Amino acid sequence: MNTALVEARVVPSQSMYCFAVIVIDTGSSKPSTEVDLMTHQAQNNLGIFKCEDQDIFSDQALPSINNVWPVTQVFSRDDDWKFAKRKSSGCYVNTGIFTDIWRKIDNMAKWQQQDWVVKADPDAVFIPERLRKSLENTYEAEGGSYFVNCPGVQYGFFGNMEVFSKIAFSTLLENIDDCKADTDTINWKVGVMKGKYGPMGEDLFAQTCMDKHGVRRANAFGHSQDGACEDKRDAEQKKNKKFQPHCEWAYGASLHPFKKVDQWAKCFAQTMAAYPEPL
Repeated sequence: MNTALVEARVVPSQSMYCFAVIVIDTGSSKPSTEVDLMTHQAQNNLGIFKCEDQDIFSDQALPSINNVWPVTQVFSRDDDWKFAKRKSSGCYVNTGIFTDIWRKIDNMAKWQQQDWVVKADPDAVFIPERLRKSLENTYEAEGGSYFVNCPGVQYGFFGNMEVFSKIAFSTLLENIDDCKADTDTINWKVGVMKGKYGPMGEDLFAQTCMDKHGVRRANAFGHSQDGACEDKRDAEQKKNKKFQPHCEWAYGASLHPFKKVDQWAKCFAQTMAAYPEPL
């Protein structure tokens, strides 16, 4: 792991505050499966439910997941949840809703009790034990660190599993308004390279905001197998945007995407057979 740090400290522990987001009104005509995915994970004590603390957020009022885990509804402060859609998916650009989720997390303050903050997508097979093991003896820059998980691109902080040190996440929370208002170095409603790829999603927005405010990036390409990352697809599948990773391969704390419960469960069984939980 190349952190490119001058002054650093070892993070005291690997305790994690983890959260997931269920979006019902995605903007797409395809029905969301995120409630089913999170219910399956809750019923089997998997994913974020194996972290030291966790929360679930949604754009709509939902019943508790598995009759146990409450879902916190968030509301738009800046009226920007639906300002644009992705041409490829028809889904709303998600930076607006996530900035309100981060504000809610800040107000709830549970994240402050742990050393790491992790966002896991509902369709990611997230295995906290593997991530916890990889974070042992991790050095962090004085200004905090976040982990880049997709190689071969300029901005590699991909959203299937976002890992922030507590200091890094604190910096993001403190500067949400500044970064949203920045039309010079960030300009999230246009996006990088003068809008070549469209408006910024929440992962790219978070990365550029943390970069602007002195958080250091660290390479952790082994953290995830992500079909959204072109460099992690099979050679003959580089342009296949529907690529799914090899669950029988023995690496990755996050395997993504698996949008149906049976697919998610099968992948989890395969990856745990290949590489059981670290001791």
